[in-house]
Amino acid sequence: MARMRRRLSSRKGAKRSWRARLTLLLVVAIACQSPVEFTEAEKEQALNYLRPRASIEERSDFIERCLEENAVTVYERIPGGLFSGEGVTERDQAVMRACMDEGLERFPPGPQPETPVQHAVFYELYLRQADCLEELGISINVPSLDAYIDQNGEWSPYVDVELAKLPDNLTWADVNELCPQSPWNYLEEDDR
Repeated sequence: MARMRRRLSSRKGAKRSWRARLTLLLVVAIACQSPVEFTEAEKEQALNYLRPRASIEERSDFIERCLEENAVTVYERIPGGLFSGEGVTERDQAVMRACMDEGLERFPPGPQPETPVQHAVFYELYLRQADCLEELGISINVPSLDAYIDQNGEWSPYVDVELAKLPDNLTWADVNELCPQSPWNYLEEDDR
């Protein structure tokens, strides 16, 4: 009886060892996969799907007219939108929010990325934005494409922009003007 227990015990140990080896092999295989790559045709199709139907300028023009019609003057027009400066009252904030909401409703942005290739398209635009910010002396922590896709696109170079740590010669408005927050501002001329 003791012999039989030892045999069963050693078989269970062999099964556990085999499972551990298989698990380790799978982990190594997954870790060694090549990075995600897409064809130019796949990226072009994703870009066309994601592209906003209205330009940022059209939306900004509408919002600016709305603000002027409601006597809000404490804003500055910058590439990619409007920037509210100092002296904003609660009324101004409420009007700004209402104008922005209506502007987004009338001139909606493109759809949000859902597939890996769509995330890859946004990632490329964000890399251009990160380069722009780094040229201004702002340090950006850029994830790999695989990590960006794994996180469902939950990253933007602007997450690393801290107002308190801007270079002395730059204001928030300067940064937004030089490196607009919308990734669509980083399309190259041949992409438009």
